[in-house]
Amino acid sequence: MSVPDKVPDDDDDDDDDDDDDDDDDDDDDEMMIMMMMIMTSTHDIATPHSANLTQQWLQRYGWEILPHPVHSPDLAPSDFHLFGPLKRHLGGMAFEAEDDLISELRNWFDNLDVDFFRMGINSLLLRWQKCIDLHGDYDEK
Repeated sequence: MSVPDKVPDDDDDDDDDDDDDDDDDDDDDEMMIMMMMIMTSTHDIATPHSANLTQQWLQRYGWEILPHPVHSPDLAPSDFHLFGPLKRHLGGMAFEAEDDLISELRNWFDNLDVDFFRMGINSLLLRWQKCIDLHGDYDEK
């Protein structure tokens, strides 16, 4: 069992010969990021292959669904790439109301570049492979 070498990007598409497809490529990037976020953040409450759209996306890019323990600390994607930078961003801030916090969070997420998510997803691939190589044993980095 193996993981893909990297997340597909614009250079990996065979059908991007036409320059007019730039909008389609942007849509593909956004869809890819959305699907990976959904798959990694909801994996413990719903299997990714249960949704047709997810299954089609996985098939399109030739990805294999890897089994893993639901609450494995080695594979917790939510605290792997996202929460460190978010914690640093919010560090030292104080909010008078919950709406102020929500507004700041929305602003932070809206200003993240697609490459931020691509790097995080690509890093997960290495982390998953390490877990496979260790046969699921816990690793303290």
